[in-house]
Amino acid sequence: MKLPLDQLILLSQGVPPYIGKKNVYYEDPVFKSRILPPAFTTREDGLKMAASTIAKLNKRRWFDHGDTYRSVDMSDEDIAAIWNKVGGLFDEPDEPPVLTSAGSSTENPDDNNFL
Repeated sequence: MKLPLDQLILLSQGVPPYIGKKNVYYEDPVFKSRILPPAFTTREDGLKMAASTIAKLNKRRWFDHGDTYRSVDMSDEDIAAIWNKVGGLFDEPDEPPVLTSAGSSTENPDDNNFL
C-alpha cells in the first residue's frame, strides 16, 4: 500500500499515527508570495553580481588600513634588546631532555620529587 504523493504519516511518541497532507510551498498561495525571484538567469548576470560583490567586500576590508601604519626604524641592537626581554619566553631548549630508564628527566632532578 502506498500513500499519495501529497500525504504523509506523522509519527510521534505517545500519540497515534496521523495521516496528514504535505504542504508544497511552491503550490500554496500563502507561500507563493514569499518566493524570491532567482538571483540571476544568465552567466553574464552572475558574473556581474559576483564582480559587484567582490567590489563591495574590497571596500570594507577590516585589515586594509591604508596609510595608518607607520614603520619604525630599529637597529640590530634595539631588536636584540627586545628579543632578550621577551624572546626567552618562547625559546625552546637547544637539546631535548635526556630520559633515564625510569622515565625521569636528568635535566632537573628536583622536578621529579613530588613529596
